[in-house]
Amino acid sequence: MHEEPGFVLSINYKMGQWFMGANVKYQFTDYIDIAAFRDIRASNFRVGAQVGFMF
Repeated sequence: MHEEPGFVLSINYKMGQWFMGANVKYQFTDYIDIAAFRDIRASNFRVGAQVGFMF
């Protein structure tokens, strides 16, 4: 599987047995051709967060 270029930023913080974190991903993709539209950039942006307990 081919992975498109992009960047990922992930930050995690641990407090005793608890942790929390955030991550951001931007993925660059090629232009795509859809019947009703021409030359649409298909790049995407994602944001996530997590909270957990380690045992």
